Amino acid sequence: MIKPQEYLAMKGNTVLVIGVGGYCQRFIWDVYKEFGIKIVLVDPDDKNSAVSKVSLFIEYDFLSHKTEQEHAICIIKILKEKGVTIDGCVTFIDTCGPLAAIICHQQNLHGPGHQAAYVAKNKGTSYDVLRTKEQTNQFVVKCYQINTISDLENAFSYVGVPAVMKPENGSCGAGVKRITDFKKLKVTYENEALKHGNNFTLMEFIEGTQHGIELILFKRELIASFVTDYGPTRKDRFTETAATMPSCLSKAAVEELMTAAHKCCIGIGLIDGVFNVEMKMTSNGPKLIEMNARMPSFYIRDWVLICYGIDLLLYTFMTCLGIRPEITKPVSTHRIMGIACVPSVHKEQLLKSQTVDIFNDLDQKGIISYHQLSNSLEECENDGDEIPFCSLAVIDQDIRKTKEKLLNVWNSIGFNTDSYDVKYFLKDF
Repeated sequence: MIKPQEYLAMKGNTVLVIGVGGYCQRFIWDVYKEFGIKIVLVDPDDKNSAVSKVSLFIEYDFLSHKTEQEHAICIIKILKEKGVTIDGCVTFIDTCGPLAAIICHQQNLHGPGHQAAYVAKNKGTSYDVLRTKEQTNQFVVKCYQINTISDLENAFSYVGVPAVMKPENGSCGAGVKRITDFKKLKVTYENEALKHGNNFTLMEFIEGTQHGIELILFKRELIASFVTDYGPTRKDRFTETAATMPSCLSKAAVEELMTAAHKCCIGIGLIDGVFNVEMKMTSNGPKLIEMNARMPSFYIRDWVLICYGIDLLLYTFMTCLGIRPEITKPVSTHRIMGIACVPSVHKEQLLKSQTVDIFNDLDQKGIISYHQLSNSLEECENDGDEIPFCSLAVIDQDIRKTKEKLLNVWNSIGFNTDSYDVKYFLKDF
């Protein structure tokens, strides 16, 4: 809940938002009104669900073949013609990060930093920048950028196997493939380039437990951070399976992850905002998977709110308005643990009309915390890639009780299959 002094500081300010975002970000267009701000939304689609909910909608195609600098100039010109003055600018979409950051820079507003936003958008560039810095080179494993098929031999020779090939721009594990030999690298690149473009990064496969770190930064200072643990993925897939918050790691290991993530943010030049860093905790300490110069998506905002009473959306808007968040060291009051449902395994059950109704009913009764992450099953699948359709989570105080409660719910809904070993996904919690 917003504090009175935070509301007074934000009331009446106008924030420009670039891009409407996806289905799981639809809550933004209702919640922002609680903060007393006005939103001007810029998006190419004048039929999106947020049009009627924002203070002003501007239809503008920032996906056309212009540079981000040119798009920024056009958007600023439109705002001027409409007599609109903005006090902040943000985006909740990876692809729009550099554009929003350029507008912040040109309008002298608080933001992630225009160069940092570009670096964060490009995975290989992030690794290359961090590798050159003494404070961060220990968090980066071997990697090599692939821009044409002629780069494959050098990439394979440098990185070795096992390795992971991932699109230079992307999220949710889309297009990420495990590489075990050169033949597989060549075939995989040729196939994936048809779907995701030519630019990929080949990186050393990292053994360890996976974690998401959410950070609130103001003028590069770490205001607060939160760690989520993720379960192991299925063989040769990188789609999320299970998660829990707060982290089950030792206090020292959690602090190590938070410090590493903060150093990586500072290392690429991030300044103000709420950011997401994905890392693995290995026998040699934290290793970077990727960085996102935006607030996390899916259910993470709600989970942080449940566990810590901290609203990442509120602090996304506060930091972009140049208002320093005043947060005492967060202490979790609850434990939350969830399992993802994916089309490749659960499609038959999810296609039944009553399934989602049952989930919503269980959510209303407080038995589960249900988050639908996509509008339809079709949206979850794309040329062999998939994202979770929904997350089923339970809330308790004790980790053992929470896991037991989650397994009981999972068994009761009849989603058990041999190909989706939930006990294995929860083994590190």
